[in-house]
Amino acid sequence: MLLKIKKYIEYNLKNISVLFFFILVGLVIGILLYHFLEVGTKNELVTSLKSTLDISKSEGFESINVIKNGMIANIIMVLFIYLTSITLISNILMCSINIAKGFAIGIYIPTIFEVFGIGNGIIVTILLVILPNLIYFPSFIYLCINSLDINSGIINKDYNGGSKISFCIKHIYRFILGFSVMFLSVIIEQFLSLVVIGMYN
Repeated sequence: MLLKIKKYIEYNLKNISVLFFFILVGLVIGILLYHFLEVGTKNELVTSLKSTLDISKSEGFESINVIKNGMIANIIMVLFIYLTSITLISNILMCSINIAKGFAIGIYIPTIFEVFGIGNGIIVTILLVILPNLIYFPSFIYLCINSLDINSGIINKDYNGGSKISFCIKHIYRFILGFSVMFLSVIIEQFLSLVVIGMYN
């Protein structure tokens, strides 16, 4: 298993590096842009996060379910990722998606510190941003590369030496694998969110 992962990384190292780079670009832009936002906009972000935390704490995730909301959001995103595979600008769209993903996290991190302060903010960032994304981003990038491979197959009529059927089966398997790992990260985020709720006053 580890050998297969190693071979996959070596074969797709260029794509992995490029996609990860654009995530980092979006992350940096998001963090920097936050400091240039108007006070009113910052307050809206902080109020939104506090409102979510308040509801979650008072109702025990009955009204806001991280798993349900997380899966709905990720299903929409993954569908969009795969829809890009049938376009002629798949590479541009994929880079844009990765920048947007990094940007969202970049905006989210300073908001966490505004709500929790420096000390707890570091802990919450580790729990809600770093730990879940150690699993989430590999699956996210894996699905992006899968979409790019489909795009290459469609445009170049290159099915990696196999038939169209075997090509489709391979990518269906990769989709299930990638989305399953992504689902695991959402479940982990759910449990870590319970810890964060306990820290919120």
